[in-house]
Amino acid sequence: MKVIVILVSLFLSSVSIAENICPEPKDKGWDRLPEAAYHPAAVKKSLNNLDRYFSGELIVAEEFIEQNMSTIRGGFLYKEMQELKDDPKYFQYAKESFCKFMEKNAYLVH
Repeated sequence: MKVIVILVSLFLSSVSIAENICPEPKDKGWDRLPEAAYHPAAVKKSLNNLDRYFSGELIVAEEFIEQNMSTIRGGFLYKEMQELKDDPKYFQYAKESFCKFMEKNAYLVH
């Protein structure tokens, strides 16, 4: 029984992550990133990556820094949108900002 509960919860969590807030992008290139790339866990990983770089633990190319900075920016917009979901006026503005970011900036840096 526990296995069934775990499997159902895993399925439901992946479904909720897969929900897109923004419309499907016109450009579906190989380098386009999903909205999940800007969820809090991804931002925390980027912050950790930058901390490791600045502590001297990593030696990286400039693209590595740019990618992590882009993730942090998108994550900020995503979090702002989530925090405003109970206020329709401000939520709509935050959603437009996040979706505009997704349209123009949600790519791998290369």
